Parts: sequence; C-alpha cells; structure tokens
Amino acid sequence: REGKTTLIKGDVILMFTDGITEAKNISKEMYSDAKLEQLFSENEYTSPQNLVHSIADSVAEFAGEAEQSDDITMLAIEYIGVSDEDRIDEFVIKITNDINEIGKVTQTFKEFSTKHELAKTDTGKFNIVFDEILNNIINYGYQDDLIHYIEIQVELYGNHLNVKVIDDGEQFNPLNIPPPDVTLDLNERELGGLGIHMVKKFMDQAFYAYRDKKNILTLVKHINKKQ
Repeated sequence: REGKTTLIKGDVILMFTDGITEAKNISKEMYSDAKLEQLFSENEYTSPQNLVHSIADSVAEFAGEAEQSDDITMLAIEYIGVSDEDRIDEFVIKITNDINEIGKVTQTFKEFSTKHELAKTDTGKFNIVFDEILNNIINYGYQDDLIHYIEIQVELYGNHLNVKVIDDGEQFNPLNIPPPDVTLDLNERELGGLGIHMVKKFMDQAFYAYRDKKNILTLVKHINKKQ
C-alpha cells in the first residue's frame, strides 16, 4: 500500500525481502520480525552500510549450516538532512593529469581545513586519500599523451565533508579492487590494493558512478573540529 511520512535528519529507511525475516535454521525456526527488531534495539549503527552488514551477519549466524531457502536483499538509505542552506563552505579545484599538480589540491585543502579548524588527523587522512586517488587516475587512467582535467569538489556540511573526484579517464571503479590480505608478510602479498584499502578505511562512505563518460568518486567523512 502507499503512504507518506516525514523524515528528519538521521532517519534511516531499511527495505528488505522476506528472505531476511523468514530465514530458517537447521531446526526450521524462522529469524522473525521480532529478532530483527531486537537487533535494532540492542545495537548502534554508524552508517547504512554498517546496518546492512550487521543484519546479514546476524541472519547468517542464526541460519548456521541450513540451506538458504529464499533471496536475501536489503537496501538502507539515510537522510542526512542537509540542503544548500546547510552548506557551510565549498571549493572546487581543477588540475591537469600531471603528478606535480597534486600538491595544489593538498595545499588548497590544508588552507580550507585551517579556515574551518578541522582536526589535523582528518586533514592528514584526506591528504593521503587525495594523493592515492589522484596518483591512480594520472598514472593509469589515460591511454594518450593529451592534457586532461581532473575536478575535485569539496563541500562542508555541518560535521561532515563531501568530496567528489571527477575525471574523464578510462572507466574504472577503484572501490572494486579487492582488499589486500594484511595477515600475510609483505613479501607474500600481491602488489596493489593497499592504497584503496586505506581510502576505504579513512572514509565513512565511498561511492562510484560513471556518467557522461566520466568517473565520479564520492567520499564522505564525518569530521572533527580542533580540540
């Protein structure tokens, strides 16, 4: 049936198929709505991704070795409650596909961070992220010797930063790179993947899209102010 509701900042909409609540264990007991509600009441979630993964882990633990009988699909959406009026500040910088241009981005972000008194730890993490992402684009994203432009958009909303990195290089989603096995010794690990792994760890959310022949990587970070 159709209905309407009003969302406030921080509200999360969770949609799921009945493969969640009707998942069965080897005793043919169902996971149930009550168990899902109990999971919500006993835990706190830092992001929609964290919520979805927590539910999936809980259902898998409940089902144990029982065969999955139905599809398990979930979608969680958080209303962050911001508008153009909530935007505190922003900047946009364009650089060419030249390694030496990366310093312009980190310097501009440093000045932006100083202006808004962002914690040095967050500033340091972003500079590592910019260096990793831009190096990858410049070194591997282009198959010609032409000049290309990479655009970095930074928006500060309340206590979080939205960053978009847009380039016209080869279509590539860096978030699909499998994480390295950090349990192995350095000489046993396969090359690559560690930089993107750090990006994911440093950011609270990361999204990729390919539109109008451009790669768009969106990063979200809940930031802290200087103590």
